[in-house]
Amino acid sequence: MSSPVGRAALRDVVMSADTVRSEDGTNQFRCATFCRTQIETILRRGEPVQGVVEHVIDHVVAPIIYRILFDLDPLEADRVGELVDHALDAAVRV
Repeated sequence: MSSPVGRAALRDVVMSADTVRSEDGTNQFRCATFCRTQIETILRRGEPVQGVVEHVIDHVVAPIIYRILFDLDPLEADRVGELVDHALDAAVRV
């Protein structure tokens, strides 16, 4: 996603008006729904912990997407690993 083509594709997705109706009747971008579903799948071990998906989005996904869309350089892979480790460590305590 950090390549020039990936950045352009991500911008297209973010700026699209294509929405999907969620179970609670609100509209959400397909990208957000897809992201939450993927995080839930990754975290699905035992009982789901309240707020973990949002915590991962806030502390991992958001910085990555911000850097891809608005910064000159995307995050380095080792920094992404640190974000994931910190988010999951903190999520265990949530």
